[in-house]
Amino acid sequence: MPTKKKAGVFHRIKQWIAVHKAVPWLASIILSALLGWLICFLFPTKPVVAGNLPQKELSCVLNYSQHLMQGKSFDDRLQITFAGKSVDDPCLYSISIINSGDVVVTNEDFKSSFIIKLDGCDQILSAQVYKSSNAHIVDEILSNSSIENDELVITDFFLNPGEEFTVTVLTNGAPLSIKYDYRIAGISELVIRDAHNDKQKTIKEYRDSSRNVILLFMAIILLVVIIFVVFTIIENKRDKKRFELLLERLRKQPGQEDSIENQT
Repeated sequence: MPTKKKAGVFHRIKQWIAVHKAVPWLASIILSALLGWLICFLFPTKPVVAGNLPQKELSCVLNYSQHLMQGKSFDDRLQITFAGKSVDDPCLYSISIINSGDVVVTNEDFKSSFIIKLDGCDQILSAQVYKSSNAHIVDEILSNSSIENDELVITDFFLNPGEEFTVTVLTNGAPLSIKYDYRIAGISELVIRDAHNDKQKTIKEYRDSSRNVILLFMAIILLVVIIFVVFTIIENKRDKKRFELLLERLRKQPGQEDSIENQT
């Protein structure tokens, strides 16, 4: 009796799915959940402000900090002076003040002066407006600011949403911390940022997210391979069992034993 050719892999998969009808539904649910999680992970939604009300917000960003002298000189003749006074450790700081909210910050909003305190330095030597959104801001900051030891005091300023100005501060000695003192109507807390740390954090988050996506795809591929291997093993066992049953039935028929043995 001629033997039938073994069905192709895809045909066997089709037959197995036809018998186990719940499997495609379960697989589609799992894949849909994974796909939804992947989309939410790669394209997170923006946070919604309660009531979508305009928010008044100021951000203070430390762009960079730099020691102007690295190490000490072996030559005592090398000296740095400012206004006739010796400077042991000149440091330069760049700080941006940004209206990061949706509401204008006016001069009348200031209940007290806006103070940038470089706590721990010997003295602020000088400060200047490095850049701004428009020339009017530069003139206003220059006329409304003063230096008091380790504090840069700004009486008030006017910033439309998205506007900003950057000041560079030269100090003698590195401060231990930068503090902000203020009383501004509608602003209970400033947004304090460090641009360098933000950049490092962004790079780390990108690397972490890339690694998570790669791990997710590897897990999906591994799951598919495991399912395929398990399916193949089960089908081989079923084929072997069906062949044994068929062989046993044929052996029970008279005159078929010799032909069966030759076919096997």
